Amino acid sequence: MRSQGNDGDKLYRATVHKELLCFYSTYYTAAIKGQFSESQKHSFIVELNYEQTRLFVTWLYSGRLEHQPDESNNGEDAYALYIFADQTDIIALRRTVMTFVIDSTAKNVREVYHCDFDEIIPQLPEQSQLRRFLLEEATAFWVDQTGNCVRELYDEIVNDEVLRGPLGNFFKQLLEGVSENIEMKKIGEKIIGFPENPCDFHEHTNEREWETSKKPRPGYFKDRGA
Repeated sequence: MRSQGNDGDKLYRATVHKELLCFYSTYYTAAIKGQFSESQKHSFIVELNYEQTRLFVTWLYSGRLEHQPDESNNGEDAYALYIFADQTDIIALRRTVMTFVIDSTAKNVREVYHCDFDEIIPQLPEQSQLRRFLLEEATAFWVDQTGNCVRELYDEIVNDEVLRGPLGNFFKQLLEGVSENIEMKKIGEKIIGFPENPCDFHEHTNEREWETSKKPRPGYFKDRGA
């Protein structure tokens, strides 16, 4: 397995057990054990850069994502891994990424910039848990601002004409959510807060697994995003 890149780029290469890929991913099960041309390959190029591929391989064998709070691209790498896990049907990695992202956001307060969404949102389906997290985080951020933030947000979005582009539906939902929550805040009702519980954004393969996940888990499994 190796990372993608252009001539001159530093590439990450690693030997990975095929059975491990098949265990986590139906996509790789079909690619490796199916009747497709990919099944004859002995090497896969993943749509990740050097660092993201390294993180993925490390996760395959440890179940963890490294958290380095001083690294400015932690979020970017995590989002790329989530999109990759979405494309290759690795639900366990998506859960781990959501735990990492929410824990990281809680520890390192960051402002929400529209540029964060340009490359991410168009690659996520409507039902994506990462998309829902980004929407709730952005909503909570704008509701938390002082002054006429709805007008400020509206002007910023409309002036950029993002409502007409691929992010249009996302920002329409953001505007609606901010407006609704500000009205609720005025009358003292509970409003949306910053996402804090990773379990709220974990997917499960079936109801039985979901019921099991609600039971207290040993620390070992918590570290693995279970």
